[in-house]
Amino acid sequence: LSQANFFLVKDLAGDARELFEFLGNKGIYIRLTEDYPSLGPSYFRVALRLRRDNEALIQGLKEYSSL
Repeated sequence: LSQANFFLVKDLAGDARELFEFLGNKGIYIRLTEDYPSLGPSYFRVALRLRRDNEALIQGLKEYSSL
């Protein structure tokens, strides 16, 4: 049995691919879920990780949302 902690998030701007690129350029990686049944391109998944990783993700999301 394996366990993982993930959040499924909807990008309210509509397309998570731009966020994927933005965060990826900062070394922060999210999982696009457009290939999941019934989820479109506005959804993405993130994993809970180490505190510093989570803080970097939060900072990246703040920077992206202020563009």
